[in-house]
Amino acid sequence: MIPDHKNDEVYIGLYLRDQVEEILTQLNPKEHLTHQNLNELCVLIEEVSHFHLLLNKLEKGIYTSHLELEWQGEIDKILVSGLILYEQLGDSYLLPLVRKIYDQSHIIVDQKELYWEATKLAARFWYEQIHYSQHNMNLGQLIHSPSFKTFLQQLYEATWQQKLEIWSQHMAKQAS
Repeated sequence: MIPDHKNDEVYIGLYLRDQVEEILTQLNPKEHLTHQNLNELCVLIEEVSHFHLLLNKLEKGIYTSHLELEWQGEIDKILVSGLILYEQLGDSYLLPLVRKIYDQSHIIVDQKELYWEATKLAARFWYEQIHYSQHNMNLGQLIHSPSFKTFLQQLYEATWQQKLEIWSQHMAKQAS
């Protein structure tokens, strides 16, 4: 979504509820990621993801849909949380993390259909990565794999339609 602007100025802000900041300050997930601070960490990750994607797409003049924005936030939740867990525990615990974030989540905002669509697509993405990676490597290694990093970078830089095509081609290649 490229905002209308007349003077080549765009105003983007991040807003976090006080509760999010309090919990992240009291229970720093960088020191110890737990069930008690995972939700707040995911809120922070998603907001920073939105900010980052909007700035990058605006800079390149690429349209960003609300669905793409939410999908990227959902992808980034697992990626960043998995990296933190890997750093702390030597394993990303991707499958339990994906189950916790997607299968046990509740959406309590307007436009639930959009958020559920983004969540379903992200869950499918991660479950597919986990399924095909289990045959080739330890799941903890997936997020550190050079080929997976390249794949994620290609997706990030692509338009939404290109993302879907790249993802489909990647999965077809994995299956063969």
